[in-house]
Amino acid sequence: MAALVFDHIVHFIDRDPSAAIFEWKKHGLHAVKGGSHLQWGSWNSLLYFGLSYVEYLAIEHDAIARTSSNPLIQQMNEDLQKGEGFGTICFRTHNLLSLRERLVASGFTPGEIVNAERIREDGTMLRWKMMFVETPSFTVRYPFFIQWEQDDSDRFKEFSERGMIPEKQQHLHVNKIDYAVPSPEEYAAHWGKLLQSPEPSVVLDEFYKKEAILLQVGNVELKFIQGKAKRPIAIHVNHFNIKKSIELFNGLYVFY
Repeated sequence: MAALVFDHIVHFIDRDPSAAIFEWKKHGLHAVKGGSHLQWGSWNSLLYFGLSYVEYLAIEHDAIARTSSNPLIQQMNEDLQKGEGFGTICFRTHNLLSLRERLVASGFTPGEIVNAERIREDGTMLRWKMMFVETPSFTVRYPFFIQWEQDDSDRFKEFSERGMIPEKQQHLHVNKIDYAVPSPEEYAAHWGKLLQSPEPSVVLDEFYKKEAILLQVGNVELKFIQGKAKRPIAIHVNHFNIKKSIELFNGLYVFY
């Protein structure tokens, strides 16, 4: 199986994505405009921690977004009815086809691999392939998967030169993502099979003061805690200067 690397977390917002740029500037972090997904009626801004990032995704053209067949846009339409917040996560791989074959063999139902693109502010086009997996009703929304047109080293070089990943953020990492779910052990076991991760571990989490189930997937740790949200609720980022928790658009950012 092609190795999985945490690529990004999607934060659904009900406002102009530039609002994220303005808010993070207050905390000394540099977010950037992404662009428009013309075929989906959405637009975004991006906050990079190394090559991984937070995507602030919003509806730009309601008529297009409401009829989109893209599962991510459909989820955004549904989730925003309840309010802003983290929606789902994405892992990248260099071989989506191999991953799809493995998922089918393991009893999952992945969709077709589709081509996608986004027009940047300067008019250039960014392209990638993506794949979603059908999520059973009993579990939280599965991650989706992406294969970029460029390899990681080329993307990092280009994004750094463009100022999208400033030097002060090049060595930061999203190390942990917290999920609030009704049955942490059941969710962790099911997701472990999906993502072919090592056996989950049980810990007493100091942040939430309750038991948590940890699942290591590539370069990120997924933490499942007891809760009703059935969605990601927080991300943890190593940072040399910021040592605090910041709540933004109904999502928690823990810097340590």
